[in-house]
Amino acid sequence: GRLEIFHNGQWGTVCRWSESGTWSDRESTVACRMLGYPDGGRYTSSYRYYSRPRAWLYNVRCTGTDASLEDCQTNAMHESRQHHRMCICVVCSLSGRFYGIRLVNGGNPFEGRVEIFVNGQWGTVCDDGWGHSDAVVACRQLGFGPVVDYWHRFGGGTGPIWLDDVNCNGNEFELLACRSRGIGSHNCGHGEDIGIKCGPGYDRQRTALFTRGDRIRLVGGGQPWQGRLELFIRGQWGTICGRSGWTLQNSQVVCRELGYGPPTGSHTYQYGRGEGPIWLGGVQCQGDERRLLQCNSQDIGVTSCYAHYWDIGIRC
Repeated sequence: GRLEIFHNGQWGTVCRWSESGTWSDRESTVACRMLGYPDGGRYTSSYRYYSRPRAWLYNVRCTGTDASLEDCQTNAMHESRQHHRMCICVVCSLSGRFYGIRLVNGGNPFEGRVEIFVNGQWGTVCDDGWGHSDAVVACRQLGFGPVVDYWHRFGGGTGPIWLDDVNCNGNEFELLACRSRGIGSHNCGHGEDIGIKCGPGYDRQRTALFTRGDRIRLVGGGQPWQGRLELFIRGQWGTICGRSGWTLQNSQVVCRELGYGPPTGSHTYQYGRGEGPIWLGGVQCQGDERRLLQCNSQDIGVTSCYAHYWDIGIRC
């Protein structure tokens, strides 16, 4: 989709001055990393944009290893050039597959038939087992507001049926992270294509300018790459219990999810006691997971910590 950033209380685009201007897969990879997709991205297109929203940045130049567009060389967009710009569109990669989601055939951008882009082709999602928590994940992934209607018909699609028997718990970041039959495995026809309605608006928690990751953060460390580890679940920030131990593999997953370099070691650090719930305990990652919530752990909200003495802190 079109890349936008939130600055000074206003959404705006990222642009090239002309078709020969700078923007490549390197810059796309950095933008995707900020959005919580650490596997990279690619530049897809640009087009002239003569109206709102305004442009905030142009001619961005990254090395590809930057943690944020903030770390790249950029130019602020002068007011006199607002009507002569090429706006940037990118696609991000999920586990090496360039993947997207869209709503089709609705009456507005926030409703329609759910379609996902896998292996170069758009396809639909079957309604078998579909419920409210599945729609919650889809609306979140799209960046829209809360679910209005989790079960609706917007006509049958064409092409492959990519997912069937989707079963999300509601905390996942994308539909492919939910349980299902597997990509391309189904027993459905296009008469069973699911459609949803999301609330209008955009989820700034996911798309805000220079926010690394989307449901995970490091707090109280003095630098963005170190601090007390916190997760955003069920509308509230909470900590992680380290009473039963914490491994290098766990820290590797966290640093990767945040878009930073590898952890400084297997040991943990203290960055003060957090507040609110203690969301996770007994975390055991293999080290190759994309998200901390994909690692084995105790159930969310069930830990051996009765207080914030054992809140985990790390350095990337």
